[in-house]
Amino acid sequence: MKPLTLLLAILVFVGLTCLALFFGPLAPDSGDNGVDPAHANGSSGTVAATSEPRAQTPEAADSTAAEEAGLHGTLPDPESAAASELLKNHAPRTSASSDSELARSRFRQAQAGLSLAELQALRDELARLIEKARRAGFEERFSHNNFDVVYPEDPPAAPPPLGPGNRSILTEFRTHVDPDTQQVAAWVATLPFDEYPELYGRLDELDWLEEMIGK
Repeated sequence: MKPLTLLLAILVFVGLTCLALFFGPLAPDSGDNGVDPAHANGSSGTVAATSEPRAQTPEAADSTAAEEAGLHGTLPDPESAAASELLKNHAPRTSASSDSELARSRFRQAQAGLSLAELQALRDELARLIEKARRAGFEERFSHNNFDVVYPEDPPAAPPPLGPGNRSILTEFRTHVDPDTQQVAAWVATLPFDEYPELYGRLDELDWLEEMIGK
């Protein structure tokens, strides 16, 4: 019995050894997670890498946007363009002449160095002067109402002289206010009518002042 048992043990050992040698190379190398390293870095890994979008730096993104717009420089600001268009069309325009007259009026006011409050104060003082002259016996002259101020095509390069020392028109007027209506009216006539018509209130009153001093 003993030789037979030894022979069976040898056969079993040889058989197990053969099986181990035959099936050993076919077993996959699972690594840490049972995944074949060749597949982890092989073709499937390459496909995954190419399918992901490539990250762009901010500079590259800006350059791409500029090239697509065909500008290769600064892009227009939509908000600035909209604001410019709004300012351009903000106020209703009745005619080109009204726009030109408004521009000239602002130019004259700026050149005269008078604020809107000063212009209104001067107009009120002139109205008081005209009322004083009316009470003095010149009422019939107020019926004339066809005086037109002819504006130049372009604003003057500089305002005309405003009197001694180039003081403001308002200061000049208050300096020359005198109970003698003729004296004050004569001084008013020396002011630049055509350049500053907004200083005199109603145009028919300005016409009356011109006629009163023999213009």
